[in-house]
Amino acid sequence: LEVASKASFIAKVFWWKGLVQKAKISFGDILRIQREALGGDHLDVALTLEDIGNIHYESENYEQALENYQEALRIKRLIQATSGVNNLQNKVAHCYQAAGD
Repeated sequence: LEVASKASFIAKVFWWKGLVQKAKISFGDILRIQREALGGDHLDVALTLEDIGNIHYESENYEQALENYQEALRIKRLIQATSGVNNLQNKVAHCYQAAGD
């Protein structure tokens, strides 16, 4: 998991530098590692899904952003995490608004 943590930092650097495709690939690899090591319903998985959703949102790919945000929200509710739930709910609403639904 230390590898996933370091890789997450690298993925964020790709994203901040505008290297969106590299960031998506990196976050996808991180998500796979986290799910294998932690299971699908872990806070770290939810946080990575939210990061992936953010990339899709900024790329105006609202359907993919919404899918990732909703899965992150489902996990946070399941594990009863209170931090960031309202923020995720707002992101879901923004996806619907941006997509015109």
